Amino acid sequence: MIAINNLTKGFDGKVVLEKINLTISKGSIFGLIGINGSGKSTLMRLMATVYKPDAGEILFEGSNLFESKEVKKKVFFLPDEPYYTLNASGKLLLRLYESFYEDLDENKFYYYLDKFSLDPSKKIINYSKGMKRRFFISLALACKVEYIILDEAFDGLDPLARLEFKNMITDIYEDYPDMTVVLSSHSLKDLEDIVDSFAILDNKKVISCGNTNDQIEQYVKFQLAFKEYKEVKDFVFLNPIAININNKIIEIVFKREENISYLGKLEAMKPVFIEEVPISFEDYFKMMIKESGYLK
Repeated sequence: MIAINNLTKGFDGKVVLEKINLTISKGSIFGLIGINGSGKSTLMRLMATVYKPDAGEILFEGSNLFESKEVKKKVFFLPDEPYYTLNASGKLLLRLYESFYEDLDENKFYYYLDKFSLDPSKKIINYSKGMKRRFFISLALACKVEYIILDEAFDGLDPLARLEFKNMITDIYEDYPDMTVVLSSHSLKDLEDIVDSFAILDNKKVISCGNTNDQIEQYVKFQLAFKEYKEVKDFVFLNPIAININNKIIEIVFKREENISYLGKLEAMKPVFIEEVPISFEDYFKMMIKESGYLK
């Protein structure tokens, strides 16, 4: 388990994260979400001990990584721009990481490289951005650690590589069900079908967190159409959370409440058609950001 307690971090007098409290359960695939500048990368670097907090603490299994080398060996951090020397090849970097991660599975490493069609003898500097990402993902999964922290996990990956990566994570959980993966990504669609829990960062704080399904199921969304044009004001009496009108097609979201039949209320307005549709992770994110005041 990762416990983040009252964490605060700033740079040059500007606070980036303020009194962050968060728990990431062991064995989860955790999505860290937020707009650019919300502090996702800073939080991940704090988790990996690249930065020291100004206040508060981050504990892995009850230990501070700054104080426990043994626990630190259980953590692999992949930043958005990983470091490598100019002359380093895939094989050379493998040897370097083997010196720190004693349980690194070399066979798995080459298996993943083959999946991604990468040549381990080629210098990393000659890889494209997507190839570099695929290489370091292969390295991370082969290290057999208990905690993997991936900043902008899908950056530079083409659609096929994204799918392959998701399959790799799913497969590795069959052997290591207690492994914890923390992911950030600009693409919510990449995260919504793989993470089981999440936190949304905005304005220096966590504005929402929890189990993905539990949070999304708090809302209900309908798509409907009318013969005549409708305006937002026509639905205000229903107190919707969000509404989008595109010509005569309307999407409307409500906070799910017991004993309130939004379907019945909408049907009473005599639409041409109406159906309940799934809430996407992107829908949920937009609602949370809107409530925080970022979106108008």
